Amino acid sequence: MRDRVLKNFLRDREEIIRCSSGRDKKNIERFRKMLAEIKEDRGIKVVADYTEYNPLHLGHKHCLERGKKEGLFISVLPGPLERSGRGIPYLLDRYIRAEMAIRAGADIVVEGPPMGIMGSGQYMECIVKMFHTIGVEIIPRGYIRDSSMERIIDLINRGYHIRVKPYKISCIETGEFICEKLEIDNYIIASLSYTIYKLNRRYNLNFHPRFLFVERLEGISGSKIRECIYSGRFQEIRDILPETTLEVLEEYSGGDIEGIILKRFEDRILET
Repeated sequence: MRDRVLKNFLRDREEIIRCSSGRDKKNIERFRKMLAEIKEDRGIKVVADYTEYNPLHLGHKHCLERGKKEGLFISVLPGPLERSGRGIPYLLDRYIRAEMAIRAGADIVVEGPPMGIMGSGQYMECIVKMFHTIGVEIIPRGYIRDSSMERIIDLINRGYHIRVKPYKISCIETGEFICEKLEIDNYIIASLSYTIYKLNRRYNLNFHPRFLFVERLEGISGSKIRECIYSGRFQEIRDILPETTLEVLEEYSGGDIEGIILKRFEDRILET
């Protein structure tokens, strides 16, 4: 199994390198024109979220469905490497994850910046620039409820921005100290708010999207889901995955899960 899933990863990497060399600004202009036509025709707003869908679970679907009620939903899907570990590929390639998003209800899927080869600050700047470029108006984000986050939500909803510094989360406009640390989902929201503020000042973007805060569902573990998929134990995770995700996994694997899994092995890192 080791050699087979490693070959899957290497094949995916070569595909990404090949595709990246053929992109140009005309693609972006065509995409923006298409979005403008859809907006005018339907009279709707552009909603976008960036998430890994590694794989797409019920928590993702909950946030997607909330966002889709607000307008045209775009899933920004990063590839090829995870944010949580440099050099670690996603369990499944970008095409399979994109298929999961579309079947779950996303209207459009676009490839985002390569998360795993950037620092978190660099990646967040790329996301904000991408959102601004495609004209995103609403950003749905899942959060974990606590008193600090409730305060952050209140401030952002009032048009303020959050400053993120080590052990100091505060409001930029009022100087109010909020807390020292945040849960990762909450930190991402605060960091996104901070980055929007910084890039507006740096580049005069005039970019002011509205956040749509969606309380995170409890009892869903991405690590557990990946482990069960890796070992073919789909029955253990049926209650936390949408039927559409299970359908995609079963269709693409054809009963052979090894054929679609991507994995990089630490003892062979120099080869890959």
